[in-house]
Amino acid sequence: MTEISKAAERVAARRAEPDEDEKLLAEQLGKVRSEREDLAAAMRVWERMHARLQTEKAATQAVPAQAGGRGVLLVPHQEAGAGEDTLPPDHQRIMQIVQEAGGPVRVKDVGTVLGLEVEVKGAAGAAARQVDQAVRPRLAAQAARRTLPAHPVEPGPHP
Repeated sequence: MTEISKAAERVAARRAEPDEDEKLLAEQLGKVRSEREDLAAAMRVWERMHARLQTEKAATQAVPAQAGGRGVLLVPHQEAGAGEDTLPPDHQRIMQIVQEAGGPVRVKDVGTVLGLEVEVKGAAGAAARQVDQAVRPRLAAQAARRTLPAHPVEPGPHP
């Protein structure tokens, strides 16, 4: 073999390598494009779901309001069959406290568990004292006006 034919063989062999690389790269490019399309579709689905969840979350969020000069949260309207998991987190905690108690629970007890100040202060306490002071004398007067019989009446038929 001549040197020219050896060189031609080496060139031909070297030319085949890029052809093979081109085929592999074309396959990889096809896979990448397919994956990109799948990811784009998944992103569109995620965006729709996210928008729907945000809308639902906004509909079930507690609404801040004012009551007695203090900020309070209103419980949103719940659909029939809606579970406790649709309530705001603070309300879910209150439900948990009541369920764990296993019986009647005082608001004061729930407030204590939540770490809230539970003493009546200010106008509410003063108003309760004023009502109590106004009502006691009337109740005493009513009790004094009632007359009890000198001797108890026996149960049974009376002539």
